[in-house]
Amino acid sequence: MRCCSRRKMQQVYRETVKDKHAIRGKCGVCGSNMFKFSGSACKNRPKGWYDARKREKRNRLAREKLLENTPKIVACFQSDEPQ
Repeated sequence: MRCCSRRKMQQVYRETVKDKHAIRGKCGVCGSNMFKFSGSACKNRPKGWYDARKREKRNRLAREKLLENTPKIVACFQSDEPQ
């Protein structure tokens, strides 16, 4: 049976799985294997990239919320020119 508590790992080593850094080790109490992702291995994003994405999403959601209750405007133009 495996314990599901957060405990300190013993015999810890790092590895890379699918371009993500991971930590693998053993539970200090029961000896079962423990595994945890610790971040991305490819950090080639420019500075402020995550903040910009968060800001764009927040602005898009605010714009959608503002426009969801407004009625649609349909414009119709008449021309005096014969067809």
